[in-house]
Amino acid sequence: MSTDSYHKRKLGNRVLQPETQMMGYGYDPALSEGSLKPPIFLTSTFVFRNAQDGKDFFDYTSGRRQPPPGQAAGLVYSRFNNPNLEVLEDRLGLWEGGESAAVFSSGMSAISTTLWAYLKPNDSLLMSEPLYGGTETLIDKTLPAFGIGAVRVADAVNREAVMAGAKQALAIARAKGGKVGLLVTETPATGATPGPGTGTGTGGSPDFRLAVNPADGQTITLGQAADYTINTQALNGFSGPIALRVVEWSTQRFPDPKPADTLPLNVSLPASTTAGVPARLRIQTTAGDEVGIYYLVLEASGGGITKTIEIALVIDTD
Repeated sequence: MSTDSYHKRKLGNRVLQPETQMMGYGYDPALSEGSLKPPIFLTSTFVFRNAQDGKDFFDYTSGRRQPPPGQAAGLVYSRFNNPNLEVLEDRLGLWEGGESAAVFSSGMSAISTTLWAYLKPNDSLLMSEPLYGGTETLIDKTLPAFGIGAVRVADAVNREAVMAGAKQALAIARAKGGKVGLLVTETPATGATPGPGTGTGTGGSPDFRLAVNPADGQTITLGQAADYTINTQALNGFSGPIALRVVEWSTQRFPDPKPADTLPLNVSLPASTTAGVPARLRIQTTAGDEVGIYYLVLEASGGGITKTIEIALVIDTD
């Protein structure tokens, strides 16, 4: 069956907006017993009309052949494709204005698939710092076994630093007969927010890096405490104390920032630390606190540099 009938972008001569298309794009009720909305397909395998369809669909899905124009690859196995995933991918691609989209079961599945798709043995990649911990582990521990190296750029907003890193990555790749296959970056980088107007790379002004662990927050129940480790790292010869304080907070229910002195939770934090020395922030809850998702903004200041980072906490009843 042609997919053109349920991938229409126009009504007559009028181009439909993504907001309108989200209601039905990528789905034909005729394929699902007339159901207005896509059913949930709880199946791993699909039935083929005949053996030839099965062969063709496997060829299309594996990339051995391309399906004819206007025809989908066909459903083979939910690990490869699934009606619900295809509808989601179609609508995400439309919403973002992209050619297509792909969904994965986890963030690391998406990241690792991208790396393996663009990198070959003897290639190198250019990466900003810091990246998500799982990504850095994959790049540092797994890729080298395949002859793939990485060049790090701490100051990824500095054009000169990026170009210098790119030249280094290119030289390494050419020496092995490879190429620079990928630039990996995050914005904003997980667990770190650079201060305004400050350099963070080699050869720049004295600076420090700020991160919190766990970066993705914690979930606790009423009466429990949550501990976070505040990590700092000196860059370019930075030295001196770094003052720490919580400056504001908000909740998912009430997203407008409020001053730290109105925070109903008990927060303990040292007044200062030294770059490279971890500091502990503890949030103690009581049975009378309100459940919900809290966001605290931590400020770190030293040497004329100020940085902030967000700390997330989910408080539940059980």
